[in-house]
Amino acid sequence: MHTLTERGIQSAKEKLEAIRNIKAPSNIKELQAILGMVTYLSRYSSMLASLTSPLRKLTKKHVHFRLERHNHQALDRIKQELCSARIIFYYDPDPAAPTILQCDASQTAVGAWLRQTDSRGNENIVAMASRSLTDAESRYSNIEREYLAVIYGLEKFSYY
Repeated sequence: MHTLTERGIQSAKEKLEAIRNIKAPSNIKELQAILGMVTYLSRYSSMLASLTSPLRKLTKKHVHFRLERHNHQALDRIKQELCSARIIFYYDPDPAAPTILQCDASQTAVGAWLRQTDSRGNENIVAMASRSLTDAESRYSNIEREYLAVIYGLEKFSYY
């Protein structure tokens, strides 16, 4: 669920409350449910794939499920990221409206966000997205990962 306002779209309060109240998972099934819930809100973060990386590693085959300190910290960072009151502004199709694509890459993920400058000079986020890197992509050099992030952003937001 999302809430539509006159300025844009934001997470429904019930979803944010559910995220805020997430307890640490005790098994893989609970972890998968948590990852599914946070993925539902991925449009509100350009770094969610990077933040969920330590938790997603626990879902791989032949990995013993055991939450460690860094996993708890990752869950806390995910909660903090998703529960920050963020609004995704409506896209202005006017060709004169300055539109900015910003991209970034880490060792584990790429992210992109699209912003537009309004008539008052404020930059507003119109769309955000991220995805995790494959094992092969994670071995790319920094410049190649940054380039991959740009390609990802251009493809992801091509409809704009």
